[in-house]
Amino acid sequence: GLACSDRAGLIDEADLAQMVPDSQSRGDGRAQISRADDGGDHDVTGILGGMTHAAQLGGKVALVTGGSRGIGRATAEALLAGGAQVVISGRTRADLVDAAAALGAADRVLAVQADVSVEADVMRLFAEATTRFGGLDTLVNNAAVGRMGAVATLATDDWRAMIETNLTGVFFCSRAAVPIMTGRGGGWIIN
Repeated sequence: GLACSDRAGLIDEADLAQMVPDSQSRGDGRAQISRADDGGDHDVTGILGGMTHAAQLGGKVALVTGGSRGIGRATAEALLAGGAQVVISGRTRADLVDAAAALGAADRVLAVQADVSVEADVMRLFAEATTRFGGLDTLVNNAAVGRMGAVATLATDDWRAMIETNLTGVFFCSRAAVPIMTGRGGGWIIN
């Protein structure tokens, strides 16, 4: 879902339709705005909609968690192409180094090793982002852990890893982002 920090609430289908004209109703009050295939070639135009135009993203700062590979990296590429300064985070230094090199634009990219399930890492991530680029306009909560299995056999540690990253990580990042965005007059949180 999408949330706008200056309104502190979820955007409804009508708002989303204005921002992302090609979004589709899911019939439950939310909209389907992206879908990735299994081949790793991720189309994020539905997620970002019209936001990728340079006129809208020039001078803007975006942070993409899990931005070193997959959908996160494709999102970072689209944001860069749209003119934004981009911070990517991930847990693995080697993946971040590779992603930063592939993204190029060293003056507009910052790669920060951080685990979004660790509050201290999130605070450091946002401090480094604002120190480097002076603020934040968009947060893409993309980092996720998926460990699938039958309920009867799924290990408790696997369950906790998913909850800590997929829920608590989103909470930590969103909580860190809102005051920064509010100080700049608002922003976007994309989950």
